[in-house]
Amino acid sequence: MVIKKLSDSGQLFTIEGLTAAIIMLVSAYIVLGSGMILTPGDVHISDMQLKQLGNDALLMMDTKDTYNGVVPLASIIQNASPGMGSVKNQQAESEFKTQFENYLSMNTGSAFLVDSLKFNSTIYYMDGDSLTQIPFAESENEYGEKEGDNPGRSPAIRCGRYVGTEWMSSDTIVRLEVLIWRD
Repeated sequence: MVIKKLSDSGQLFTIEGLTAAIIMLVSAYIVLGSGMILTPGDVHISDMQLKQLGNDALLMMDTKDTYNGVVPLASIIQNASPGMGSVKNQQAESEFKTQFENYLSMNTGSAFLVDSLKFNSTIYYMDGDSLTQIPFAESENEYGEKEGDNPGRSPAIRCGRYVGTEWMSSDTIVRLEVLIWRD
């Protein structure tokens, strides 16, 4: 009977193998747990959601509440007509701002919605052969100052709606465009 003596020659390879396995596991944990990496293809998703939110808000405002009721957006735009006077124009601006901000801030209640959306709106119409634009309602900051024209903020999303209404004493179609951005 031959008894073989155990040697330490295989121990080095075992330690190297265990060390390599630990390094690989730690590396995989760091890579997978380091957060989401945004690629250029993913960045547009929040812009699409913002555009859809703006279009939905305008659609809700352009829908009758009752069968024989009036369309709120058409009524607001009609009161914003230059021939209606400054009091009606201010009322229309205030009513649009209130309703539009209300629709923008609605949520399902399942998540907290950060109220950081700002907007600026413009009405476009044809006056004879020329396209005319008039500034309309815009959001205000916490000090009650109007936000302005979104200079330097990016990205801003433009959504719009054609509205059939009485404009400057004749039935016509005007375009309401709203520029929305996150502050």
